[in-house]
Amino acid sequence: AVVDPRNLAAGIKVDDAALKAYYDKDKSKYLIPKAVKFEYIELSAKTLADRQTVSEEEVKKAFAEQQSSAQPKQEVSHIMFALTQGGDKAKIKAEAEKVLAEVKASPDNFSALAQKYSQDTATAQSGGALGVVDKSSALPEEFKAAIAKLNKGDIALVESTAGFHIVRITNTQDQQSFDEAKASLEAELKQKKAQQALAQMRQTLSQTTFDFPDSLKAAAEKTGLPIQSHNEWLSRQNAVQQNIPAEWLEVLFSDEVFKKKHNSDVITVGDTSWVLRATETREESTPAFEQVKEQVRTAYVNSESAKAAMEQAKKLLAELQKGGKPELAWSEKETLSASDARLRLSPQAFAVLAKAHPTDGKPAYALLEGQPAPLLVEVLSSKVQKADADESKKLKNELAQRTGLGMYTGLLTYLKTNIPLKQGAQKLDSDKH
Repeated sequence: AVVDPRNLAAGIKVDDAALKAYYDKDKSKYLIPKAVKFEYIELSAKTLADRQTVSEEEVKKAFAEQQSSAQPKQEVSHIMFALTQGGDKAKIKAEAEKVLAEVKASPDNFSALAQKYSQDTATAQSGGALGVVDKSSALPEEFKAAIAKLNKGDIALVESTAGFHIVRITNTQDQQSFDEAKASLEAELKQKKAQQALAQMRQTLSQTTFDFPDSLKAAAEKTGLPIQSHNEWLSRQNAVQQNIPAEWLEVLFSDEVFKKKHNSDVITVGDTSWVLRATETREESTPAFEQVKEQVRTAYVNSESAKAAMEQAKKLLAELQKGGKPELAWSEKETLSASDARLRLSPQAFAVLAKAHPTDGKPAYALLEGQPAPLLVEVLSSKVQKADADESKKLKNELAQRTGLGMYTGLLTYLKTNIPLKQGAQKLDSDKH
């Protein structure tokens, strides 16, 4: 049964004195972090590529160069005779030529002959099929050069560093026409021009933002790049949620940008560069009570409701343990194993539940803390299961970790209490070790 703090919120008495005391106790909860709003210019190869122009003549020239160096895509099958170290090359070639004659006499049986004779175990059972072969295929260069000279249907003996191959060109894929290749060639040419212009444009951006440090306007006019704005408050705390690059963060909070509101140096990551300038800044501050009164009220009511829920849960637990029957909204009965309990409960709550054992046929009751809300549990029966080897090992490791942590914490407390501490660059603290 859950003792829900929200059901007690209406009964919490609130006055300004209590709220002010709650606010004064920990003002850091209401801290307004140091933050900045900014604008920036972005320069990238993609941005420049979109601005490049390519003539028809340039595209035709690129197409001609591509065609002159391109190798057709061919569907190839082969029967391989491997050349082993110390092997008789002449004998292996003679064997290949003998099978070549058999293949040429019955080309339709190429697949069956490949299965019978080929020493390439990776392709033999598939009829020697190598698939589509082109210039980029991971095959010996002399092999690719030789088959490039063959046409569809040709059967020939080819030599490579691996041995001898009876090859058959089963199909040839036509190369792209000019119209088919035009769009991709234009994009490639624009990208090349953009890469060539990028360094010069980056230098122009850097020099202009340096010459006119109080504004990005001159740099935008000089480069033709737009000024973009980030109008949300950016703090170090919310930078991840706003997908801000780490390189920006250090620059934006530097004195040069944050305090003087000067343009930043050019920041470059990969092929993208930026210049940033703060448009509005705010220092870290703690708002006055009246400014955050409603926020304080909500936090105070939640805190007091949680305390009230815990007090009520303790009273209900005492009543249950005395045999009373308070009105509670119990959940459906369920069986909970130790491993499931560890996953669902906090370590503190699990330890309390593990000690609750029914006696004399009467249920045991436990109050589980460390959960989102106080939880009263009625234990109707319990059974100790013998842990298997894996479970025992897990329990031992867990116990060792908790014991080690306890010893460490105890030692740390002793040192802090009994040994004078001179604080310097390092701190003796449990959260930094």
